[in-house]
Amino acid sequence: MVLRKILDKNASLLLFEIISEMWPANLWLGVADIEGQLIVCYPKSGEQLMPDYSRVQDCIKPKSYPGTNGYIYSPLVIRDNCLGILLGKSDSSDVDPLCHLMDMLSGLLINQISNNIEKKELLRETLDTYREINLLYNIGDSISSCLDVSELARTILLESSKIIKSRSSSLMLLDAESGDLDIKSALGDKNDHRVKFKLGQGIAGIVAREAKYIIANNVSNDSRFIQGKKEIHALLCVPLKTKRNVLGVINVSDKLDGEMFTARDAKLISAVASHAANFIEIAIMHEHKLNEDRLKRNLERYLSPHILKSVLESTQELKLGGDKKNVTILFADIREFSSLSEEMEPELLVRFLNEYFTRMVDIIFKYGGTVDKFVGDEIMAIFGAPITQADDELRAIKTAVEMQQEMHRLQEYWQKSIKPFSIGIGINSGEVIAGNIGSNKHMDYTVIGDVVNSAKRLETQAAGGKILVSKNVRQKANELYEFKDVGETLVKGKKNPIEVFEVIY
Repeated sequence: MVLRKILDKNASLLLFEIISEMWPANLWLGVADIEGQLIVCYPKSGEQLMPDYSRVQDCIKPKSYPGTNGYIYSPLVIRDNCLGILLGKSDSSDVDPLCHLMDMLSGLLINQISNNIEKKELLRETLDTYREINLLYNIGDSISSCLDVSELARTILLESSKIIKSRSSSLMLLDAESGDLDIKSALGDKNDHRVKFKLGQGIAGIVAREAKYIIANNVSNDSRFIQGKKEIHALLCVPLKTKRNVLGVINVSDKLDGEMFTARDAKLISAVASHAANFIEIAIMHEHKLNEDRLKRNLERYLSPHILKSVLESTQELKLGGDKKNVTILFADIREFSSLSEEMEPELLVRFLNEYFTRMVDIIFKYGGTVDKFVGDEIMAIFGAPITQADDELRAIKTAVEMQQEMHRLQEYWQKSIKPFSIGIGINSGEVIAGNIGSNKHMDYTVIGDVVNSAKRLETQAAGGKILVSKNVRQKANELYEFKDVGETLVKGKKNPIEVFEVIY
């Protein structure tokens, strides 16, 4: 059947016709395939002369030779494989000249067949190249607009399944921090998404480390293979690599046709992986950018812009625990808020608090403070953590003064809806423990210490419109503000009273 497809019948008939006209005695020539079926002969009237051989290979010899039935046989051997046989019969009693002629003819036919094979192989390679290019184009078209890593991984596997039909496939990505290969997406038979490999562990880990594909057509005898919950017989694993690094691997398990994986399979999936890796890298970068933007938006609600910049640029990992720091603590609270809220509709109360907090937080951020928490209508702000500055106390006072001034403007705006209101502010400074408090799953950046408790007590004693500060704060801002000595006051938890001063503004 192979010879029937690659033999040029018209060219062979023309060649036979020319030779027959030149031969001095009556001549019949023919070509039979490996199964003994006649493909072409000249003249056609002599077709019935074809001897009945069910197995042509039984009469194959290195050169043309005469048979016992009057025929000359000349095997057509291409690349060490016999594809058929050239037959000849003549009325001449001298067989040697015909044997030489058959050798020459078989050489011409072999050359013709070889050229056709090369043309077909070239055509096949061209078609395969076209299919690869078309495949990569389709994949690029499918995934170019996808920036979600999980969705992208699934799309890549779906496109890969069009090339190799398999029982299952998976795409694993390398976690840069843990060094684990995690399944990002999987198709086919149930995959255990909890399966993880370290670099160099299992076939996937070795491929990720060495950046070279592995074909394992008998995994049961492969010491590199680590058996999971699902049964696998054959595995093709290729790296997802860019010019800079390896991002992960693509695994393809057990071809549906039962055939073994070949180097060509690896080449095709590798082409997909190489193309896809660039898009995965873009998607990962996009995902990181989204996370950074989300983190920045969240932090902007708590930190002033210049402090936020310092936190984002820090290379230190966030962890539980704290350090001793000198900070300034500010507490601000609306006086008689309980009675105020009782007289307001809930919707109006929420709208008022949101506007109040917005204005106050803007002022705190303006002077480089950090909002630690809101407790009801109370605001706690920190100056000096996480970033310490030389004038933390002064900036806290400036914040308090501007907050009081803003409250007057806020009262004017709300005077038709709410009865008169005011805030009291307390400020203290000193050494605290500042850091992340909570658990590994949830932590808050805050400060703890006696300084915090004292600042809260000062705020509690401050009447509406007043700003009370400790001696430590007064000493740092004595040249820029006037202070009124309020006297000493006892603070809960302290044996000795503290000196209290009112800021005159």
